[in-house]
Amino acid sequence: MRAPYAEPFLILSDIDLPYMNGIDLNSQLSTDIEIRRTGVPYLYLTNRATHELIIDVYSKLAQGYIIKPSSPKELISTLKAIMDYWQVCAMPS
Repeated sequence: MRAPYAEPFLILSDIDLPYMNGIDLNSQLSTDIEIRRTGVPYLYLTNRATHELIIDVYSKLAQGYIIKPSSPKELISTLKAIMDYWQVCAMPS
């Protein structure tokens, strides 16, 4: 059964979420057969940048780890560049 919404081409998540962390969310989503079938990339955008955490998220199938920039303007620019890049990657060749 298909969902009544468009399939995402990218999942962008913080690690620190209100009810669950982004790593657990990625684990739950990676068990979803439709998301695995479509190969939707999962990226983290976070303030946390320890070596151990970065290794951990990549070992759990994340496709990207981006450290949040300090200014709102730089954050918007970073998010636009990420979205533009992954949207092009999602286009059929």
